[in-house]
Amino acid sequence: MIDINNLQKASAILKFSGDIRDFINWRASFLETVHYKVNESAARKITALNSTLPSEIFIKISRGTTYSADGYVARIKNLEKDFGDGAKLYNVVWRNLTKAPHIGNIKQTNNVESFVRLFDEFVNHAKILDIGHDDKLVYSIITSKFDEDIVLKFQSSARLTGIEVNATNFRDWLDAELQEVLSLRAGQMHLSLRGENRYGSSGSRFSSQSAPGQKSTTKKTTFDNLFVADTSAKLVEIENPITGEKRFLNAMIDSGADKNSLDVSFARAMNLNGETVPFAINGVGGIVASYQQGMIADVIVRNVTNPNFSRLIKVQCFPEPAGKITPPSWQMLKQKFKHLNDIKVPDFVNEPVSLIIGNDDPSLQLSLEEREGSSNQPFARLYKLGWCIYGPINSCGNKQRGIAFPSINENYFVDINETDWNFETLKAGL
Repeated sequence: MIDINNLQKASAILKFSGDIRDFINWRASFLETVHYKVNESAARKITALNSTLPSEIFIKISRGTTYSADGYVARIKNLEKDFGDGAKLYNVVWRNLTKAPHIGNIKQTNNVESFVRLFDEFVNHAKILDIGHDDKLVYSIITSKFDEDIVLKFQSSARLTGIEVNATNFRDWLDAELQEVLSLRAGQMHLSLRGENRYGSSGSRFSSQSAPGQKSTTKKTTFDNLFVADTSAKLVEIENPITGEKRFLNAMIDSGADKNSLDVSFARAMNLNGETVPFAINGVGGIVASYQQGMIADVIVRNVTNPNFSRLIKVQCFPEPAGKITPPSWQMLKQKFKHLNDIKVPDFVNEPVSLIIGNDDPSLQLSLEEREGSSNQPFARLYKLGWCIYGPINSCGNKQRGIAFPSINENYFVDINETDWNFETLKAGL
C-alpha cells in the first residue's frame, strides 16, 4: 500500500503546476492509483491533496461536510463542472499558466513561439475534456500576461481588418506576425544589456566605451542570455497599515518581477509585522546568496502627487532588492524637454531604490497616459502611482548618453562594477 503522507515521494501523484497537461495526468494518477490503492478515508485523502493542488481547485474538492468515498470521487471526476458560468477549471489553469516552468513569463519574447504551441495543445485538451472554450474570457486572461504593446498592436490590427478580438484570433495573429512582434518588443525595450536600445545608434549605458573621466563598465558573460524587462522609477510614500508610520522612498515598477520586494531595513525601521522566512537571492552569473531573516509583510503604498490613491500590497523583504540603483533628479532634467514640462514628477530621495513593484499587483503597471517627444528624446508614462520618465537624459554631442533607469530581469539585478552612475555624474554631463 502507498503511504498517504508520502504521495509525492512515492511518485503516486505529481505536483500540479498549473499546466492543463498536468491536470490530466494528475487526475488519472489519482483515480487509478491513489484512490483505489491507498487504504485511507476520503477525508484523509482530501487533506493529503492540499499540498498538491492550487487553492481554487482544492476548495472545490473539499467543500461541504460530506466526505463519503462515492461523493469524493464524484467531485474529482466532475471537477470541471464545478467551475461553471465561464469559470471552469480550463480557465483556472489559464490563470495559473505562468506558474508552469516550461512557459515562464509570457511577457518575454522568447516565449511567444512556446505560447502559440501551448495554446493549440491547450484547446485540444479542452475538447478532450469536453470543456467549453470561451474565447473572449480566455483572451482577457492571457492578454493580462502579455506585453501591453503587443496586445495594443493586435487590437489595432483587429480594428483595421474587422476581425473579432478574442483568444483564437490573437493566437493566429501572433503566429502570422511572429517576427514583427519580436521586433516590436525588442525595439521598445528601453535599455538592452546587448548595447541596443529604442534610440537607434545612441550609446547604451552598458556600452564598452566609457566617457572621459568615467570608470569603464564591464559586461558580465551572462548578459547576452538575459531578457531585459521594462522598468520605471518613482517616488512613493509607504505606510505601516497597523501603526500608521509613513516614509518616502524610491520605488521601481518592474513588469519582469513576479513579486513585490522591499528593502528589509525599511521593514524593520517601520516595525512592519509579518512572517519571517529565508530567501535565496539569485544574482548575476548564477550566484545565489542566502538570507535567513527575510520577511513577508503588508504595506500601504501611496501616490505622492495624488495622495487619494493608495493600495495595500504584500511585499517580500530582503536586503537591497534593487542593488545600489539610484535614480537621477527628473524634476530638474525634465525642464530640458517641452513635452515633459507640465507633468508632476517629485524628486527622488537621495538613496537607492528600496521597493520593487512586480506582477503581484498588475493594475499598478497599467499605463494611463503617455507623452512622447522626438525619437531621440525621453518619454513619460503615467501609472496609478504617478508619472515616470524613460530615456536618454542628455544630448552632449559625441559624449556618451546616460540612460535614466537601469534594467532588471526578473529579480536578477545587474552589478555595474561600482561605476558612479549617480545623480552627480549625470548632472555633470549636462
